[in-house]
Amino acid sequence: MERAPTASNINTHLKTPWLLPARLLWLTGSLIALGLFFAGLPLHTREIHELYRGDIQAWLTQNQNGEVLLSLHTPSTAAHAGILEGDILLAVDGVEIISAEQADALLTGEIGTPVTVSVRTGNFPARQVTVTRGSWAGGILLEYGLSSQFAVIFALASELLLAVLCVGIAVVIVRHRSDDWMALLSSLLMIVLLTGLSLPVVALANSLFSGSYPYWMDTWIAFAFGLLILFFYLFPTGRFASNLTLGLALVLGLWLTLGLFERSLLIWYLPRVLYISAAVFWITTGGVALIHRYQLGDPFQRQQIRWIVWGAIASVVGLMLQVFPPVFKLNATARVIHDFLLYPLGQLMKACLPLSIAFAILRYRLWNIELILNRVLVYGSLSVLTMLGYLGTIFVLHVLFTGLSNPVISFLSAGVVAILFEPLRQRLQRAVNRWMYGERDDPYAVLSRLVGTLEQTPSTNEVLPAIAKTIAHSLKIPYVAIWLDQGGTEILTAASGSKTTDLVSFPLAYQGETIGRLEVARRAPSEAFSEADLRLIENIAQQAGAAAQTVRLHAELVRSRAQIVNEREDERLRIRRDLHDELGPMLAAQGLKLSAARQVIRTKPETAEGLVDDVIRQSQQTVANVRRLVHGLRPPVLDQLGLVEAIRDLARTHGGGLALEVSTPPEGLPRLSAAVEVNAYRILLEAWNNAVRHAHASRCLVKFLVEQNLLVVSIQDDGIGMPKEYRAGVGLRSVRARAEEIGGSLRIDDVQPHGTRITARLPLPAFEGNTK
Repeated sequence: MERAPTASNINTHLKTPWLLPARLLWLTGSLIALGLFFAGLPLHTREIHELYRGDIQAWLTQNQNGEVLLSLHTPSTAAHAGILEGDILLAVDGVEIISAEQADALLTGEIGTPVTVSVRTGNFPARQVTVTRGSWAGGILLEYGLSSQFAVIFALASELLLAVLCVGIAVVIVRHRSDDWMALLSSLLMIVLLTGLSLPVVALANSLFSGSYPYWMDTWIAFAFGLLILFFYLFPTGRFASNLTLGLALVLGLWLTLGLFERSLLIWYLPRVLYISAAVFWITTGGVALIHRYQLGDPFQRQQIRWIVWGAIASVVGLMLQVFPPVFKLNATARVIHDFLLYPLGQLMKACLPLSIAFAILRYRLWNIELILNRVLVYGSLSVLTMLGYLGTIFVLHVLFTGLSNPVISFLSAGVVAILFEPLRQRLQRAVNRWMYGERDDPYAVLSRLVGTLEQTPSTNEVLPAIAKTIAHSLKIPYVAIWLDQGGTEILTAASGSKTTDLVSFPLAYQGETIGRLEVARRAPSEAFSEADLRLIENIAQQAGAAAQTVRLHAELVRSRAQIVNEREDERLRIRRDLHDELGPMLAAQGLKLSAARQVIRTKPETAEGLVDDVIRQSQQTVANVRRLVHGLRPPVLDQLGLVEAIRDLARTHGGGLALEVSTPPEGLPRLSAAVEVNAYRILLEAWNNAVRHAHASRCLVKFLVEQNLLVVSIQDDGIGMPKEYRAGVGLRSVRARAEEIGGSLRIDDVQPHGTRITARLPLPAFEGNTK
């Protein structure tokens, strides 16, 4: 049987004295990461803006005399207009230049628009030059009707959406598991790596770089790198994978600490070959630790490691898509492809890390967090898809309708997104709900799958295990069990998943009789089932009741057949023993005595007469024994009085003060086979005994009816009736078995205002006159 993973073997809860320091450390690290992110966001925005804006394509620097010097790009619109390398910028559109910042603002404008600048070459007289603003990469965007403002908004959106996703999932984790230090470590790593070391932070670091980073930046990078390796060593149990990883963690901690005092020891200040080798070495040790944990872990830990590792690998690949291409000298087209295709693709792949953690939380109950992440996933994914849909619509409209202006394209794109927003949200909500809760929102699909499972199950013994497995799979329930009443004892007949103590029971009933129960575990500890869950499980229990009754009857049939065979053999053994041990010796003795009497009949008539008397007594005893054997095979009262009169005789001899009324068809009962007559008598006998002993009834009505080829026998009393949830005892099970063993059926009903009716339908034999 397949076992679902459980998280019972992972315990990383913090003790009370450590709660406040751990939470403060998480809060401090998160605030630093967010602070660096938002501090670097304007710098990153400025880089994008400068790359795609329109200008004269020259760098501006200010010398010691306060003069603004021009350093030309290659190629450059400024050089094409006649400006020389190192010219001094004096004025822009008649405005005197006093600083590089002022000049930069004046030279910036729409691509293709002219600007008049006044420049001087060395000590030569000043001259005026008209330059058409251009852009190294912005011109490519302009061909598609996109501006530098769009590039800035796109870059900001891609950074902010990933940050919101990471911070949202991390906050949810901490909100519900702030007492679990492994959960705190994972959520902090998510924020530090994906937000605290994002491109805006890189832009901030580059703006501060002057041969080396500031001390606080070195400390932050060391903290992030150590946090990453420590996470690899500890995930998911919170214990080091081995003593070797503990030693490596101590070595890395000492190395990074010493590097803060001697910067040349830090990895990122080493020569390039050593830098790459050291980084690869430490990350490889983390990967080896996870592999070691994976090989030795249980199925639950393997699922955690598998998804987190895949998320981390996707995140690393996404980071490589963002970082490696700019290392090479890209032309304008390649840069645009990187910024608007590879970079957002990298952001999506980096988002796999928080999403994989969310998946582990939702699907495998990592740290048993409440399922509030539903909304985070839905609206986070919705924001990303909305942005991509808006951009894709702008691109398609521009390609198909080149004559449309930018405002019209933007308006139409916004309209398309608005129309598709709600259907997209609903689809995402259904997808996340199915991910978390299975097919709870589609009960028809669940019931159809259940019916299909019953139809395709080859053996009756496999029906209930298949039902349990289908329920567990369809509703994402960690444990499902089906218990059936077998012989007055509840027996576990099917289970799927790993048993827990937090269970909810639903009765399994068939024709008003409780025949067992369906047990389901909550999806997470203390997580109550919703009304939709309860209604669906109740409907499943009703549908499963008939299947459970089939399995139960099959088991009872097998048991009854075995019992019949055993009883038949026991009866044969008894008859054989009686014939062999009693009748056989008695008949043999009679023969010997008759032979002795024959020999002495003339010489000793008195002795012969005594022997004959003995033979007569033995013959009488033999007849009594034969009658006893015959009576054991069939009640003699049936042969003497018939079925109806035998019931009246039963009431007279064993009535106990209970009044009896017998109703028969006007034409009387048809010819009955021996099996039907005996079983009907014994069913009525058991029902009569129940009415006398347990029902406290004063009146009992027995009816005989003939319906087509069935003999309907019912006995109704006016007693206290059956309890609401009764379990059949030995007598009632025996009565039902007697009806079913000859192809009939039996039903037990309550009678209003009180009382019980037992109705047996027994097949009539195909004698002449019995068919209609």
